[in-house]
Amino acid sequence: MTRCFAVFILTAAALSATAGVWTNAVGRAFSAKLLSVDDTAATFVFAEDGATNRIELAKLDPATRQRACREAGYLPVPPALAPTFRRASEDWVQTQSLEESGRLEPEKAAARRKAILNAFARRCREAGIEDADIKMLSGRIGK
Repeated sequence: MTRCFAVFILTAAALSATAGVWTNAVGRAFSAKLLSVDDTAATFVFAEDGATNRIELAKLDPATRQRACREAGYLPVPPALAPTFRRASEDWVQTQSLEESGRLEPEKAAARRKAILNAFARRCREAGIEDADIKMLSGRIGK
């Protein structure tokens, strides 16, 4: 029992030392450590009780949302590129499925994936997206 308590205290101390203050969309601040961010939510470990919770990005205030994405190294798909990203992902998954079923040869599948990425990158450049961000977004196609 003493060992468990000591581990809990050490864990809580480590968490509180690295926790940041974040704000939800209604202005309520909370202290937590950011674990990850994806297209829809950010996952935090709360300093108060060590609970892990996913919070929808829309439920965070804009500054907190941007900070969480930046700190997690996550770049959200810009709204203007969402249809292009969605189509590229669908094409990628379809290509993978065709290849796995044997209906598309590996060389043709690789060429098709390359064309999907090139078309997506071209559209990103037209939208003024920087190359480093294009690379980050391209890595999420089909995932």
